[in-house]
Amino acid sequence: MDIPALSRWDTHIKTLGHGTSGRVDLYQCRGSTMVYAIKKYDPKEKHEDFSDYRTRVSNEHLILSRLNHHNVIRSYKLECSWLRSSVQLYLQYGGNATLKGLIAKKCPPSEMFCFVKQLQQGIRYIHSEGVCHRDLKFANIMITPQGILKIIDFADARLGPRCYGIIGTSSFCAPEVFSSLDYNGYKIDVWAFGIIVYYCIFHRFPWNVAKSECVEFVAFINSCDLNLSRLPAHIQTVLTQCLTVDPTQRPGIDSVDTSSWIAGIDCCTPTNSCKYDHCRWFK
Repeated sequence: MDIPALSRWDTHIKTLGHGTSGRVDLYQCRGSTMVYAIKKYDPKEKHEDFSDYRTRVSNEHLILSRLNHHNVIRSYKLECSWLRSSVQLYLQYGGNATLKGLIAKKCPPSEMFCFVKQLQQGIRYIHSEGVCHRDLKFANIMITPQGILKIIDFADARLGPRCYGIIGTSSFCAPEVFSSLDYNGYKIDVWAFGIIVYYCIFHRFPWNVAKSECVEFVAFINSCDLNLSRLPAHIQTVLTQCLTVDPTQRPGIDSVDTSSWIAGIDCCTPTNSCKYDHCRWFK
């Protein structure tokens, strides 16, 4: 991994955003055009001691440090100043475009499928390394100007499948997150992947939240019908599998990979470009 020469004299370019765990800023290396991001974690909660705080904020770096894939953001280093309880994570910059942003720009579904396959490959990789993300959503999927998708924000990621608690963004959460004390983290990533694919095709969510209070979701449970009849059968199969309500019957991401649709998509990699000129969306 090429790590930029980081310096306290690097130039702050702009603030990229502020999430639930901290603020992210973009920096440019002194004397070069290379850029990177710094995530500055929020101070510890009042109920936390320093040991718990260190464990919580170090989790993202520890998980990212074991990952090395072009569809996953990279972590360069973690910098701690415990006396001031200041913690900063230095990260690869994942670009400033999102899947939802490309949809808003009228990017056609056929072109979006390049990113669908890249997302599937990224999820397959992190699962193969024993990591579940738990908060896959549009805001955590970035696109570089070269058309490479990056999964970002591993603050809630965990090692191993067994997970607890309501984590994630409600529109992307699997039903078992709300109904079970513990659940399989890999399977909730597969559900979120299905929701993202559905949105890429229909430009809307199938329901607001996968809970019994949601009329649209209850209607889906009763009918098992996602209204996919206008789609090719192989795309219907992927969506139906990913959005299987019973997590024990929901396939792993590897099974999604074997579908004729996903396998047949030509997608961008660092050494290969698909047939679409993604750069036009960044001009």
